[in-house]
Amino acid sequence: MATRVRKLARELHGTAGDVLGVLRDLGLERYRSPEDMLPAAAVDKVRGAWRKAKRGPPVAVAAPTPSRRGRPRQVPDDLMSQLVPGVVPVARQKSAPVPARRRVDASLEEIADQPETIPDRAAVEADRAALETDRAVLETDRAALETDRAALETDRAALEDARSLLEQQLADVETRSEALEERRSAILEAEERAKVAGFQSASLTEVLEDRGLRGVDEFERSLGALAQAWRLRELLPFLVTQNRVAMLEALRESLVLVGGDVPEALPRGRAGVQVAPDRGELPGWESLRRDMGRVGELLLLNGLRRVVVVGGHPTWQRLLREGVDDRVDLRFQQAAPRAGEEAESDLGRIDAVVFWGVEVPEELESAYAGSRLLVVKVGGDDLPGLARVVCAALEED
Repeated sequence: MATRVRKLARELHGTAGDVLGVLRDLGLERYRSPEDMLPAAAVDKVRGAWRKAKRGPPVAVAAPTPSRRGRPRQVPDDLMSQLVPGVVPVARQKSAPVPARRRVDASLEEIADQPETIPDRAAVEADRAALETDRAVLETDRAALETDRAALETDRAALEDARSLLEQQLADVETRSEALEERRSAILEAEERAKVAGFQSASLTEVLEDRGLRGVDEFERSLGALAQAWRLRELLPFLVTQNRVAMLEALRESLVLVGGDVPEALPRGRAGVQVAPDRGELPGWESLRRDMGRVGELLLLNGLRRVVVVGGHPTWQRLLREGVDDRVDLRFQQAAPRAGEEAESDLGRIDAVVFWGVEVPEELESAYAGSRLLVVKVGGDDLPGLARVVCAALEED
């Protein structure tokens, strides 16, 4: 493959004069210019001599002539020269310079004998393979860039969605803040009006009547509706009781704190509310029913079908009857039986007696002593405590 002298000089890290000196030392004196083309055979000879350090003295190379590209074109001043290019007026023929032909230093035979430069097919194929490899690398890089671009677009879309969500949440917060501020202003205005008009206490029933409700049924339904709509909590700070002790006692009689699912068998007039297990007066209905079922199971296993429960709170009697096996005959009485004939009759008609939160007279204990009657004493009045004590007594027996 033909190579120019100056290109071969750059390849060998030398100057064009150095390469021309090697050519002269090899006897190839016809190459005198950095622009001359060297055939492949001459290039190989120069490379071999360069590696063996067989170099002749460098040849001085003339500086390149300045380009005439920037010179202004002279426009002929006669009409004939403009119409027919190359025509020279007669007056100028003698003075016009004749362009000299380029001299060729080699003879015609040498020019004819110079082998024709044929491109190396292997080198061309190698260059083509290198170009294909570079093209494949570029295609891979472009595919990677497209993948990264798609990922960036996905991330940008996700960020836009998150931004829209945050803006919506911010708008909701601002709306709620404005609503709270309006309510606060209304409350402050109401307080100011109350101060001006003079504060007058009133019962809840009076306020409900002022609202337009009539009768206890409507009062209860209104409070239930407010509770279901989660609006009763707004009224609680305004409710004031005139007798704290009486109010607390009424709540104890009518409200049961349950540490789980509220039992459906609560007696009439008792409402259950679910609270944390550590604050419950009763466990959840599942746990309570399991304990009551254990009591009934142990009573039947011990052959105790007729049981009398003395004392206890009336509220728990229905739950106890609901949880214990139906084959156990449970009877309740508030006062302990009298010693004497009543106590003696118990020995023949019942199998067990449970004293729940009541004191047992000494004469009654002496009457029951030595009999087959099972006597269990339970302190307190809670239902889970009753189940624990009775189960412990039956398992021990």
